[in-house]
Amino acid sequence: MSQDPPPAYSEKGQDPGYPNVNPQSFPSQPGYPQSYQPQVQQSVVVVQQPSAYPVGVLRFGRYPLQMRCPQCQADILTSTDLELGTFAWCMCVLIACFWLWPFCFIALCIDSLKDVIHSCPNCKKELGRYKRM
Repeated sequence: MSQDPPPAYSEKGQDPGYPNVNPQSFPSQPGYPQSYQPQVQQSVVVVQQPSAYPVGVLRFGRYPLQMRCPQCQADILTSTDLELGTFAWCMCVLIACFWLWPFCFIALCIDSLKDVIHSCPNCKKELGRYKRM
């Protein structure tokens, strides 16, 4: 095995044993660039800020709802209050119709039969209602 150094290269950086090849001398093929340049693809990220929800779109229910108050523009958890509504009174009359009139007023004491009023804890404005009937 010989300890000869590797062959010297020309000043252009090419091996002297190979012909000098110019990459521009080759015909370009469609779809391939003459010289490869890595292209940076930019992606656009669209961030949409949460907006105030219109009251008609929200579905109020039995439990407090997290939303943005349309009056004071604060992000809140609604406070709920119970109110006697049509459904509770109808149940009271229905119980009385079955000759259980001493017990008919119990229907007015049951929370799950009452309507729920949602209001803002900051500005105390009524935001919506959940009616049983």
